Amino acid sequence: MSQRSDAALVITAFVLSAIAVWVLTDTLIPDRGSPRAVVKEVEELVRTHGVVQPADEDLALAAARGIADSLDPWSVALSPADREKDRFRHSGHYAGVGIVLEEDETGLVILQVIRDGPAARAGVCELEHVLAVDGVEVSKGRAVEETRGRLRGEKGSRVKLCLADTAGVQHDVELSRDDVTQPTSWGCMVEDTPGLGVLVIETFYENTAAQAAEVLETLAAAGMRGLVIDLRDNPGGLLNSPAEVARLFLGGRKLIVSTRGARTNGELRAEETAPWQELPLVVMMDGRTASSAEVLAAALQDHARAPLVGERSFGKGVVQQALALDSLPGAALRITTAHYFAPSGRCIERSLGLTAGQQGRGGLQPDLAVACTPAERGAADRLRDRWRYSAAVRARLAAREQLADAPLAAALALLQGQPPADRRF
Repeated sequence: MSQRSDAALVITAFVLSAIAVWVLTDTLIPDRGSPRAVVKEVEELVRTHGVVQPADEDLALAAARGIADSLDPWSVALSPADREKDRFRHSGHYAGVGIVLEEDETGLVILQVIRDGPAARAGVCELEHVLAVDGVEVSKGRAVEETRGRLRGEKGSRVKLCLADTAGVQHDVELSRDDVTQPTSWGCMVEDTPGLGVLVIETFYENTAAQAAEVLETLAAAGMRGLVIDLRDNPGGLLNSPAEVARLFLGGRKLIVSTRGARTNGELRAEETAPWQELPLVVMMDGRTASSAEVLAAALQDHARAPLVGERSFGKGVVQQALALDSLPGAALRITTAHYFAPSGRCIERSLGLTAGQQGRGGLQPDLAVACTPAERGAADRLRDRWRYSAAVRARLAAREQLADAPLAAALALLQGQPPADRRF
């Protein structure tokens, strides 16, 4: 009886040992060539032989970034700081003082004081110069970037500005940083072209559609009868945002965009009616029009709601999701989870291509192509930026140089029923 018990114990111990070896082999010594095996081996080699010894979190984030880089051009691993920046960027809000700056030959000039921001509440005016921030004089060359960084900070923290008014009189103002709503949509009536307005959409954040709707009401009150939507240099943003803007112009439950992914498919549609569905439209785009901006442009083009004018768009047709990394608290992996498709069924993603050899040829083709030289594009960019500001600012800046915008001129001609002689719309 004792011998049988001993034998049973030996057999049990053998089985348990075999299970333990199997588990440890599977978890601690993964199969050769597997991602886990390579990552583990690289870490061991760095720890054993590397003269540079990064922190565990830095090494882990580097490994995640390497994996993300192998997926597609758009996937990336985000540090906790990166995620926080993304969250604020997509919300359209930041903590700062609420001014827009430009550096010119006279120094650092305030071109816009954002409504309801700390600077506006303190009486800061457009066209004043910023001389110093917290006692540090404004440098030349990178004044906008450096000053913007000093002006932003924790909500409730204070910052002191030394300003000079338009007469050159210096004065100090101390501001308490607060949440500022970043303008993403703005517009104006076109000078010398009665009844035509321009809506510029810089990016697509949570507040973009509401801002666009407010701009349209303002333009309508000024006599708008036709509209150019300027999506040039718009890098995109959130996917729902362009759908909300499209619902301002598309009705009839029309399809705006559909998505197809590894786990879910979906679609976004217009409402039954739209407040501006009868307003004549033209859309401008260029090679920097990307992602969510292309969603809006494609929907308006596919439903024959607006012709596209300018250059072929960038071609970024991906839906991304930031997935939290439980193994690295605060970090995330932002990966492509789906591709999006225009109402006609086309996918504009440039990394896919239609057939072998066609990768890199995504994007939307304009109905009316208007090519620009680098100098012409720079002039158009500066002119477009200036529409954002007050009439006084535009008058001051426009006096310095004569600027032309060929794509805008072509778009306005279409709205006035004057297409090129060889084209019909």
